[in-house]
Amino acid sequence: MSHPFDQSGQQHYDRDGLPVDAPAQPQAFQQPFQQQYPVQPHAAQMPMYAMGQPQVHPKSWLVAVLLAFFFGTLGVHNFYLGNTSRGVAQLVLTVLGWATAIILIGFFFLAVVGVWAFVEFVLILLRSGSMATDSNGVPLR
Repeated sequence: MSHPFDQSGQQHYDRDGLPVDAPAQPQAFQQPFQQQYPVQPHAAQMPMYAMGQPQVHPKSWLVAVLLAFFFGTLGVHNFYLGNTSRGVAQLVLTVLGWATAIILIGFFFLAVVGVWAFVEFVLILLRSGSMATDSNGVPLR
């Protein structure tokens, strides 16, 4: 059964599956896809907020300091700041340390993650290094 508005006998579709008009002449060699809209030269000079980017709310410095102080070895402050790989590494080292503490090697893991968490706590407290901003580069408020 054919479509009631189809007069050509065969319906043509674009790449998205939407119906389009049949080409006037079949082309043996089609041109590669070209940009249909001209690039605006001033678009690269526009500020980021004018490009339709979502507003990013800065993270709280006090919350980051408190999380680093109380839950530093679990990496909660890194999760809060968006540094998930650091947070996962601290969490894994802490869990691995507690799990292997029975054979005494776990105390080494706990000591390493404890020193790491303390250094990050001091860096957040002083707003220094990579701990002065969140993972998006937004300074802590």
